[in-house]
Amino acid sequence: MKRVLAIVFLSLLVMQLCLLPMAVTAKCNDDVSTVTLPVTNFTDSSATLIGTWTSVGTSLVPLYVSFQYGTVPGVYNIETPQIEKSLSEIGTFPFQANISDLSPCTTYYVRTQLHFDQFSGCTNYVGNVVSFQTTGCLPPQPPPAPINPLIGTGAPTLHGSSVSAPTSPAPPVSLPSLVIQSAFLSAKTVTPGTPITVTADIANKSAVNGNKRVTLYVNGQVETTQGITVNSGGSTKLTFNVSRSEPGDYSVYVDGVPAGSFKVELFSATDGILIFSAVLVALSFLICMVMLWRRQQRIA
Repeated sequence: MKRVLAIVFLSLLVMQLCLLPMAVTAKCNDDVSTVTLPVTNFTDSSATLIGTWTSVGTSLVPLYVSFQYGTVPGVYNIETPQIEKSLSEIGTFPFQANISDLSPCTTYYVRTQLHFDQFSGCTNYVGNVVSFQTTGCLPPQPPPAPINPLIGTGAPTLHGSSVSAPTSPAPPVSLPSLVIQSAFLSAKTVTPGTPITVTADIANKSAVNGNKRVTLYVNGQVETTQGITVNSGGSTKLTFNVSRSEPGDYSVYVDGVPAGSFKVELFSATDGILIFSAVLVALSFLICMVMLWRRQQRIA
């Protein structure tokens, strides 16, 4: 009997050791998240990056926040210095970083990232992606005015008359300018069939009201299109719902602005832990039954 108890104890110990890294990783990913907010104060060479991180449970795992950015969607080759944060509080907290040495008239893509201590067993968590364009673009030059030989400068002609000077051209008509400032997803990992909300922030930077057809792309394919109207100088949010039944990774864009990517998994991290735990418990029980049967055979 002592041998059976020893086997059971060792089996449970092995089970705990196997589940510990998975449990820590699941707790890290479930307890924290981050959101990248629209960039502010951007000039031709600098900008202020803003984000928030959220903690829903206390933990002793060290946490660091930073921004990653680059000029190509999906490639973030520059990272701001990591800032250490405390996980002893529960709530949503802002953080920001000032960056410089940017190129004028260039579109940058930015995302936040939560870094965990390399010995914690946690995986890094990245937020949604926002884009912005630095200033410094040269305004479009108007085409040269056509030369009309019938229009003179008011000087007398050979017949003693003069031609009147050309009239001033009519002022240009103001056109609506709707711009997608940022887009993000409501979740990063889902099970098959679970919908994800895609939110886009759209601003009208002109002096007249305007409307726009906004297209949602998933893995480069058109998913759906919606129309929206934005008043002059105003902004609004447009939402889409998307879901996938096949496991895999899916990248989402709203009119060329990256919203991030999501993964469809058959089982969540918590489901995997429960299934793995059940298998180990069943294996321990089977070993105990075999040992008891062999003990009874020896006694008989």
